[in-house]
Amino acid sequence: MFPNLFYKMIMLEDHKLNEGECYIEHIAVDGTCRGKGIGMLLLQHGEKALLDRGYTFYTLAVAGGNPAKHLYCQFGFEDIKKIKSPFKGYFVGESQWTIMQKAYNHG
Repeated sequence: MFPNLFYKMIMLEDHKLNEGECYIEHIAVDGTCRGKGIGMLLLQHGEKALLDRGYTFYTLAVAGGNPAKHLYCQFGFEDIKKIKSPFKGYFVGESQWTIMQKAYNHG
């Protein structure tokens, strides 16, 4: 429990979740399987689940230099905040992060 809580504190230290916001904590595709549409399928599955539950924002944090950022942009995520955190750098090995978000209108 505590390692997971500690990880969340590190990753979300610069972003407070708002009502209606669904945060992707982890998403990964094995290197041997990348480029085959699996990441897009995972995002689509998550999107369906969050829309079914009435969420209005899909949010994630992506490390600087992570090639998956291109996939997130293709899927409609936009940069909402850039973060430089020596704290994150020390504990997770990357100090440059971008908070990305996709908004939905349930009108």
